[in-house]
Amino acid sequence: MTGSWLIRMVFVMARIEPVLSRLNPGRSMQVLPKAQLFLLAFCLFVVGKAAAQPLDINGEVVSETVSENPAAAGEAREEVVEEQLDPEEQLGLDLRNVITSWASAWQSQMDDIYLLHYDPDFVPEGFSTLADWEAARRTRISGPDTISISLREFELLTARENMAVVRLMLLYSRPGYADQTRKELVLRLRGHIWQITQERNLDVQILPSP
Repeated sequence: MTGSWLIRMVFVMARIEPVLSRLNPGRSMQVLPKAQLFLLAFCLFVVGKAAAQPLDINGEVVSETVSENPAAAGEAREEVVEEQLDPEEQLGLDLRNVITSWASAWQSQMDDIYLLHYDPDFVPEGFSTLADWEAARRTRISGPDTISISLREFELLTARENMAVVRLMLLYSRPGYADQTRKELVLRLRGHIWQITQERNLDVQILPSP
């Protein structure tokens, strides 16, 4: 899945400076040679991919794994390259990839990678500062023994220039708790990277605990 690989590599490269500044306040990305920066981004990508659990999307389990049949995998990639998507279909695919990556990081309990999916100007509901929200999210993500997430009913509502609005149903469970939430996400395109700038829970229903 070369396209997805490149998207995630570019995504990590584009957003690695905020992570460094959060982990090492006062340290600038500029002090790192480009080769080291690329290596760090690559390591984050590999770690994220290795730790990610298969994600349930519309009832289908999605997992990026190495094919046991390289020849068949190569033929599949050639078919994908030959298939041309119109701009609207490509936009929908790009947004699905971003949201899948976001949910996978959440399910894999990789809080740094999860937070990379949010725009620097993201305004969280119910928190006075972004730092307070980030601290709360880290606790919620890293605390449970396991997390399971399923995505349903992805819908692209609007898309114009550098903004897009999507809705989806997210099924969440951890030991002792489960719910399903209809979410609305507003994403902003910065350069070539879509990031979440607003997140609203339209409806939350508590489900029987697993």
